[in-house]
Amino acid sequence: PKSGLNLIKYLELENEPDRPWNSDLLKYTPEQFAALLSALWDGHEGRLGRYAGIKNADPNLKLVMSGLSSINLSYLDRMITWFKTNRSDKRICLDVANFHRYCNIKNPTNSPDIDLWEGRGISPEDDKLEGLLKEMVLYCKKNLPIGTEVWFSEFGYDTQPPSTVLSQYAKPYGIHTSEELQGQWILRTYLYSLSSGVDKSFMFNLCDENSATQ
Repeated sequence: PKSGLNLIKYLELENEPDRPWNSDLLKYTPEQFAALLSALWDGHEGRLGRYAGIKNADPNLKLVMSGLSSINLSYLDRMITWFKTNRSDKRICLDVANFHRYCNIKNPTNSPDIDLWEGRGISPEDDKLEGLLKEMVLYCKKNLPIGTEVWFSEFGYDTQPPSTVLSQYAKPYGIHTSEELQGQWILRTYLYSLSSGVDKSFMFNLCDENSATQ
């Protein structure tokens, strides 16, 4: 086996581990997910074996925290507490803090329950996205090691129903079509990401899907 070839730059484990729409059996608590990252980082300080962990294979490989389903800073805060409590080196085992958010009237922070099919896309301004992104970046810069990147790695809108989960289409109003609103709102989201200091932003994209045209 060969390792440390500098061929892979980033590795993201899992996706949306918080899963607020699922039962407890199908999601990670912040403590469980922090333990998983610690194991992947260096075999939890070598306790899982001499060669366990990506940092033992390639110290330059960056570990990306799975994108949380929303900008849930309390989830990350509990992860940080676990690292500091359960690792002798107090190391926070992630190179990239990663978050998702779909501007929607039914998203997790605007409603106690997530309605996967009856939501509706709203503008980034109506969702107060700029303030949320600034708060996210400020928290990460204050509480994570220097050099930790901050990613906003899922956002977007569909243009027609039925819609994909949590990214419902923009209901047309005035002279605007759904496609026009999609383009305007996505562009403004990128601008808010840049002004907020986010290191990388990724629009979620599906091509040739029967359900929607995100």
